[in-house]
Amino acid sequence: MAVAGPDGGHAAAAARQAVAPLVDTFRRTGGLPDGFWDDAYVFGYMGGTAAMAARLAAGGSLDEETLGEVVLSVLEECAGRDRDWLAGRAEALHGAADAAFAEGRRNAEKVMTVAMGGRQFDKDPDVRAARDLVQRMRAMKLLQKNAEPRADVAACLQTLLLFDRVRHSGDER
Repeated sequence: MAVAGPDGGHAAAAARQAVAPLVDTFRRTGGLPDGFWDDAYVFGYMGGTAAMAARLAAGGSLDEETLGEVVLSVLEECAGRDRDWLAGRAEALHGAADAAFAEGRRNAEKVMTVAMGGRQFDKDPDVRAARDLVQRMRAMKLLQKNAEPRADVAACLQTLLLFDRVRHSGDER
């Protein structure tokens, strides 16, 4: 579904560009785990990524209704789920103040902020762990020095906060 409005289309394209590669990575590396889109953390992370990318693309000029439409549009496309189910799921998780959903949204914001060069998470333990991982990978010659070091830190942070967490969530069940 196309999102109308002067900023909605551009914001939807940016949100899609942020979320689709994440989902594609799971599909290419073993497939989406069982219950992927039912997982509150994943739902919050993907929705949070879409929302932040849309806000950035629109320069903060999106109203909440348009932002919601953008996020639903992107999740509908990436999840292949019914829009009503997605809207109901988002409403239920938000309304229940689900801790995993909120953590997913916060972690998506953290990754996006680091990727954009924001410094407010510099002392965050997850960001520190990602920086340590970058240094270890460089020491093992698994990672070259990047002209944009924040990109390496953001990539490692995303690995820790999304890919590793989702892949190992079945270990806890």
